[in-house]
Amino acid sequence: MTKSRNFLNTVNDLYSRVGLFIASTVLLGSLLIGSSFIAWRANVQQQELARLNSETIALLRDAHRIRLAALEALRGQRGYLLTGDPRYLEPMLESESELPGLMAALRSHIDGNEENTRELQRLGNEVQSYFMDLRTVIVFENAGLKKEMLDVVRTGHARRSINRINADVQRIVTRERARLGSARSTPRPGRSTISC
Repeated sequence: MTKSRNFLNTVNDLYSRVGLFIASTVLLGSLLIGSSFIAWRANVQQQELARLNSETIALLRDAHRIRLAALEALRGQRGYLLTGDPRYLEPMLESESELPGLMAALRSHIDGNEENTRELQRLGNEVQSYFMDLRTVIVFENAGLKKEMLDVVRTGHARRSINRINADVQRIVTRERARLGSARSTPRPGRSTISC
């Protein structure tokens, strides 16, 4: 009888160990699934943050190019007015021809953001006005109307236009940086938000 009792004790002992093994396996499997889910979510958020970062860098690059194009145009116009050499008009003409593409590139980065869309519209109007002013000065110079040309230059419209272009671009850039900053500050899974 002792042999059968020992056998039953051994079977009961194995049975309880199997239950413990199964419970441990289920618990470990649940932890593995949970941690995999958290890692997947963190990866998705990291990819989204990388995409936003890339878009912000592209927006900053294109906004900076618009600023540079406006300044190059002014530099070319002033060089022409000082020397009378038409080669100095090349930067202005190049900037004027590049600007529609630069504006389209900037617009592609801000689709969906109403404030930046309005700002971009204002920027486009300012850029058009700016180039019209630059061209008016050149037309007066070419027509020999020095007094009229000097009157337009002395109004300071070009400098105010540059300042408004810079301000418009800066507002777009500031909003974009704030958007990226808010995306970076959202809590991510796996990071503790409990503070002591």
